[in-house]
Amino acid sequence: MKLDLKSQRQSKEHQPAINAGFTLLEVLVTIVIVGILATIGSANWLRFVENQRVGAARSDLYASIRSAQERARASASTWRFSIRADNNGDLEYAYFSDPDNPPSNGWTSLSEFIEVDTDRTTNEDNSSPFEWSVDFDDRGQVTPGDQGRVTLVHTNSPAKPRCIFVSTILGAMRTAEGVDCPLKP
Repeated sequence: MKLDLKSQRQSKEHQPAINAGFTLLEVLVTIVIVGILATIGSANWLRFVENQRVGAARSDLYASIRSAQERARASASTWRFSIRADNNGDLEYAYFSDPDNPPSNGWTSLSEFIEVDTDRTTNEDNSSPFEWSVDFDDRGQVTPGDQGRVTLVHTNSPAKPRCIFVSTILGAMRTAEGVDCPLKP
């Protein structure tokens, strides 16, 4: 009897493993789960990238508006910051010292997927193509009547606006986003 148990044990130890690896069903379920997670993650990633682009564009505009204000103070002359749509409809911005004669070159383009939300932007020039500007006098103060805001959105997600307020004659500026960028009255 002892001999039989010992021989059975030895024969089991020397058998090759037949069930090694994953079954086809396990592999397919894993691929489906990974695909679903990748789809969810890519949509969130795209939204994140879009928000970053709008935030970066707003930061660029804010810095340029501040630069126009500082140049007006430093040179004791009027400077204008302006955003406009070029012939292709793409947005570009610049600041310059002669408000009546904007330069033909020296404009900086915004990202191609950034646009101005005209429903949330105030004091824009109603001409076509679009233009928005603010003038700073020789003391860096906003020309009366130029206070307002410009609101940027991504073309694929206009529900998350980002705006810049030029809110007082003294030239105070602030940024906001989302519900803090209300529609025009």
